[in-house]
Order: sequence, then C-alpha cells, then structure tokens
Amino acid sequence: MKGLLPLVNILRGAVKKEVEAFNYYRTASRSSPFEETKALLIQLAEEERKHRLALLQEITTLHRFAQSEGKELFGSTEVIYPLPKVLPIQRFHYPQVEVVSLSLPGVFMGGDYFHSFPWRGKEGDSALLIMLFDVMGHGLKATKLKAILTEEIGGLLEDSTPEDWVENFSPANLLGRLNKVLSEQGKEELTFVTLFAGLLHRDILWYGSAGHEPPFLLTPRGEVRSLTETQFPLGIEGATTYRERNIKLHPGETLLLFSDGLIEAEDGKGQAYGRERLGKILQRCKRLRPDALIEKVIDSLGEFLGGRPLSDELTLAAIRLTRRKVKAPLGNKE
Repeated sequence: MKGLLPLVNILRGAVKKEVEAFNYYRTASRSSPFEETKALLIQLAEEERKHRLALLQEITTLHRFAQSEGKELFGSTEVIYPLPKVLPIQRFHYPQVEVVSLSLPGVFMGGDYFHSFPWRGKEGDSALLIMLFDVMGHGLKATKLKAILTEEIGGLLEDSTPEDWVENFSPANLLGRLNKVLSEQGKEELTFVTLFAGLLHRDILWYGSAGHEPPFLLTPRGEVRSLTETQFPLGIEGATTYRERNIKLHPGETLLLFSDGLIEAEDGKGQAYGRERLGKILQRCKRLRPDALIEKVIDSLGEFLGGRPLSDELTLAAIRLTRRKVKAPLGNKE
C-alpha cells in the first residue's frame, strides 16, 4: 500500500484542482451577460465535474488493488439491481417542511445515506439538518464507513445542548468534524466520502458540499437552479477548511438531493442519464408534492434504462418548505 501513496497524492492534488476549476467556471457563468458565453462556461464546469469523478474512481481502483494484493476480495463490488415496482419511499413529518427520501437498492448494505434531524429551541424556534452522503465503493467496506460516520453524527447529537445545537450542526463545522474522522481512518487505508449538508433555520438554508453532486432547487414557477459550490470529498485532505453558503427558501420551493448513482445510470448504449435530463424532468414536476416528484424521476429513469438493472446505488431526497416562518434569519454571515 505504501508504494501507491505517491500516486494517490498526485491524484488527490488533481482532484483539488478539478474542484477549484469547477467552482470557477460555475461562478463565472452566473456573471456572464451573454447566453453563449454562459453556456460555454457551464459546459466547461460539467467537464471538470466528469474529470473529478474519473479521478475519484481511479483512487477507488487503487484502493481495491491494494486490498486484493495476495488475496481475493470478499464478495462483489458490483451492484445489479432492477428498479422495484413498489418504491420504498420514506416520509418524514416536520412542521412547515415536507421531507421524502428513497434509497435503492436499500439502506443497510452499501454507502448511500440520507437522514434529517430536527431541533427545537426556545420560544418556538426550530431547525432541520439534512444530509446525503455517498461512500466510495460498495458492499461491506462502504457499510463500515457509513457506520463510522453515523456513529460520529449520533455522538454529536447526544453531546449537543439546545444552546449549541445549531452551531455544532452548521454545515462548515459538521463537514470539518467528519473530515477529521475519515482522514484518521485514511492513514491506514484509502477512503473518501462525498457529502452535502444543509441546515434549514428560519427559512434560510445554510449548506456545504464535500465533493457531492450539486442539488437542484425547484421553484413553483418551474425554475431549476443548481447549488454548485463544492470542495474536497471527506477523507482526502485532513487540513481542509470547509465553508458554507446560504440561500433563502420560499414556500413551495423544493430542494432535490441525489447521489451520483442516479445521473451516472447508463442505458444500453452507454449513455448516462445525466443532470440535464433530470433538470428537464423537474421543470415538468413543479406543482408535484415531494413524494410524487420522486416517483416521476424514477419513472423517467426506468424508461431511460429500458428494463436494464441499476449498476450503482442511488439515493434521492426531496425537501419542500410549506409555510414561511416569521423569525429573523440566523447569524450575520454572507
């Protein structure tokens, strides 16, 4: 394994450059007054995203190679799973917020994970933490890493008081804490996790991303926006300082989180489902409730696959603000 570390470090540096380039092109596209230039910059950003995925996959390949030296890997890392006829959709009921999620092929084995955690403060104040992460690889290894993260999150939940809960679970703090845990794990074996964390507090969504697929925000008018800013995946660079951004959510707006198993799903010709196809589906679902929206996305995926099974796990979650709160936004951050 030690002989692979120089190559791994080169790949880690390349991932960092791809993340920086992705953020640069996406930011530049929003400031362009010309549609042609904007489209070009978005296309360049998408190329950087693909490069980042390829580099992360190569790190995964090196990890598997290191594990298999002199022995056969336990079990298969390949997922072959047909879309079920009845979707195992989970519904979470919170005041003023609808949360719906779906994980395929399941929530036990594998590395995809979504959860939401509510908080109740004084005088009716409240917040909601949402997170979706995707662990490198499949099978028992991914399940072990998922358990490490969920245990850390559970410990933080137990240790947090009503006074410091919101601060502890701010996306920047949470990503930094989980990254330290995984970086320690990575000293002995290669590992990484992509994660999107959002804290909805008083109609403001504070969010941070560690290399995860940018979520879509869908408005009641059918406008679709990507929350594109991202940073290093967890576990690659222990010294990473994670940042968070914020947007104001309005009643009727829906945030769709998803793992790359959705957009990387391929048809019989090797064509990926893709973000563009997903965005167009969302535009036609602007008036649907979160559970119906997820069903439409999976129907679209099933038509695209044409009966082919899934080759990777996938998780989706839809979060919809149903009613405006009256309290002032949290903090004074930009």
